[in-house]
Amino acid sequence: MKRLLPVFLGVLLSVGNSSGALAASAKAMAQRQAQGLTAFNPPERFLSGNFVADEMNPAFIFGPVKAFAASRKCPTTWLIEKGDQNRLTGQGSTGTSQEYTVYLEEDCLDRVVYYVFID
Repeated sequence: MKRLLPVFLGVLLSVGNSSGALAASAKAMAQRQAQGLTAFNPPERFLSGNFVADEMNPAFIFGPVKAFAASRKCPTTWLIEKGDQNRLTGQGSTGTSQEYTVYLEEDCLDRVVYYVFID
């Protein structure tokens, strides 16, 4: 029994370090597939920027996006629409800014929540 504990702890550490979070639930994966979303690493300028909760009537400016993501209680993953990701990878030659939508997926045991950010 004592020999199994180090092996079990080693497996937990290797799973936890592989992507920063455990694998997404089946419900989250199904929603990603249905919406055409894929994992995304937002640029630091986006993560360090402040955000407003309502772009039509912005009454309050909230803190940095990365602080909001870190405050979530359940595991999170940044996602982007596959079409937007393909468009962004080809933007280097134009030099112009492009608008795109980024989703923060919060994968809890009882539900999956999406927060939508436009950059």
